[in-house]
Amino acid sequence: MYKVILLWAVAFCVAVSAINESCSEETPCPWHLKCNKETSKCECHKYVCPRGCPGEYELDDEGCQTCLCKGCEGLQCRKWCFLGFTTDENGCESFCTCNTPSTVCKNIWCTGQRQCNPKSGRCELPGGEEADDEY
Repeated sequence: MYKVILLWAVAFCVAVSAINESCSEETPCPWHLKCNKETSKCECHKYVCPRGCPGEYELDDEGCQTCLCKGCEGLQCRKWCFLGFTTDENGCESFCTCNTPSTVCKNIWCTGQRQCNPKSGRCELPGGEEADDEY
């Protein structure tokens, strides 16, 4: 049991220490990081989540932003909703309650020039183009 915990701890330290490590085509970054071509350092992907959070985003074990708002329980429903799930005032999704056209843009915070599209419930650029997940 202790060996398993020790191996997990070592793997975790290796993953965390990969941020800001040197990278190149010959020595790529771990799968969860990207290589900044200007600085030749491994760094987090900069995700823009389709539904914004009113405050900060959760950070994963490496300190990289994920698409869960802070304070969300993270429970997932196996049901699929065409317009996604309803969200509360914190931006957290409800458990298995589907949006309707009247609720789809409620509690959605879009950043930059993006606006909530009531037909999809996603933050999109004017003109209907959905914003890239990464910039």
